[in-house]
Amino acid sequence: LFGSFRAVVTMLVGAVLVNLFSMSARAAAIAHYTPEQPRIGLVFSTIGFPRLFVDTAGAAERASRKERLRIVGSGLVGTAAPAALSVLLWFLFVETHLAFARFCVGLTWVTSISLALRLNPLARFDGYFMLSNALDTPNLREQAIAALRGLRRSGWSTRSRQLPYRALFAYGLALLGFVVALLVVLLW
Repeated sequence: LFGSFRAVVTMLVGAVLVNLFSMSARAAAIAHYTPEQPRIGLVFSTIGFPRLFVDTAGAAERASRKERLRIVGSGLVGTAAPAALSVLLWFLFVETHLAFARFCVGLTWVTSISLALRLNPLARFDGYFMLSNALDTPNLREQAIAALRGLRRSGWSTRSRQLPYRALFAYGLALLGFVVALLVVLLW
């Protein structure tokens, strides 16, 4: 699996599959749960790698809380689909095509790590948006940072639910710890 360029190819194929499946699931959820058509585009990362992007700004924000949770969660389901598919393919080809079975193991690793990172409620990915939608607090990070600074602001949003100060402070501490741990890992 890790010989020559196999690991690089596995990571690239995994990244493409995760992006394709998660954005397709998100677009399908927007089309199903809202009356609007999803806006799909192609964006380029900082290194120039193209990826699909589905804009949830209008449709998901106007949807009800239950439908917003489904739209945000659809990206996670779409990320889990290539992992499950690669495990199934490994079971089918482990006896006959060993090289393809090894590729499926690597693909399972890549997609599972991507899913774990996207589920993290401290990073600004799907896990964070699921948590903020579940708590009905669209600006959870900003409120937690304000709580760390000793501020208690009210009226962040008309839809915003006021969370207890201790909960915001605890989330802010967890967020600060995550950022420090991430910096330590990057600098190490």
